[in-house]
Amino acid sequence: MSQATIDMIKSLTAQVNKAKAEITGKIQTLEDTINNGGDDAAVQAALADLKSAVQGVDDIVPDAAPVSDSDQSGGAPSAP
Repeated sequence: MSQATIDMIKSLTAQVNKAKAEITGKIQTLEDTINNGGDDAAVQAALADLKSAVQGVDDIVPDAAPVSDSDQSGGAPSAP
């Protein structure tokens, strides 16, 4: 394995660990806001931040296109 590949793996690992820390921090902020009786606006703002962070991580790898029944069977019609 080349040094460039190893460096890329290390960089991606650091990036995912950073994202994890950011998301867990936003979760903690939301929990603290709720536990401290935060007003609805503060809770909604914390929740919006969390949703945004989670969506950003989810978007890193695009979701696979849904597979239809005909695609799963190789295009052959289903047996009755």
